[in-house]
Amino acid sequence: MATRLPPGRLAEVVALATLCIFLPSFLFVAVTFPLVPRLRSSSLAGGFLDGINVASLGLMGAVTWHWAALRLQTCRPS
Repeated sequence: MATRLPPGRLAEVVALATLCIFLPSFLFVAVTFPLVPRLRSSSLAGGFLDGINVASLGLMGAVTWHWAALRLQTCRPS
């Protein structure tokens, strides 16, 4: 059963949820940012990071293509 919020508390809950979702990634970036130049200077680690970038772009492209194909199929008139 869903918990009911008192009136006027929705904005606070939404702000807290947003903070809890995005804060860990900002902290991760802040902690690892100084390490990236050292990792990039290594040929092995640099190649690994390049592979991660390419794999991420490929995955995003495949999902976009799949969703676009599904959307175009459902928009066709009968």
